[in-house]
Amino acid sequence: MRPKVRFLTDSLIEQIVAEAIDLLENLGVEVHNAEAVDLLASHGCRVDGSGRRVYLTSSLVEQAVR
Repeated sequence: MRPKVRFLTDSLIEQIVAEAIDLLENLGVEVHNAEAVDLLASHGCRVDGSGRRVYLTSSLVEQAVR
């Protein structure tokens, strides 16, 4: 039996996930595919005036990683 090694505690993992979601919500991501932008917008994501920066919602991110 191989020993298990853990480098991150559960609370640290939760903090990393929370901060990643915060970045996706507040800084957004740049998307260069108009169809993908439209799809994300139809699922509640905010799109800036350039039509390329998409701000993901925490609920969409959580749903996607489950």
